[in-house]
Amino acid sequence: MAEIKTIEVTDYPDQYADTDYTLIDVREADEYAAGHIPGTTNLPLSELEARHSEIPTDKPVLLVCQKGGRSMMAAQFLQTTGNYDDIVNLDGGTGDWQSAGNEIET
Repeated sequence: MAEIKTIEVTDYPDQYADTDYTLIDVREADEYAAGHIPGTTNLPLSELEARHSEIPTDKPVLLVCQKGGRSMMAAQFLQTTGNYDDIVNLDGGTGDWQSAGNEIET
């Protein structure tokens, strides 16, 4: 079974700068609309079970929420499907991303 990696959001830009990956924000649509990390796709945790087939399986999947809890739940779910070889939880989430002074899209 794929290992769930956890990285700090401050390490994310450097570690994935030259990597083809999918960045999924699992917060609800209203939270996502209020501000999200550039390049994310919104797929709420509440819809993940029904829509996980929309996530590519041939590249790393990075998951983010507000703090890291929901994204870890999403990572654990994706792990149970057996379809993903590289799952990463962005610990600290959008909250830490903003606190570090990084850009947020609305």
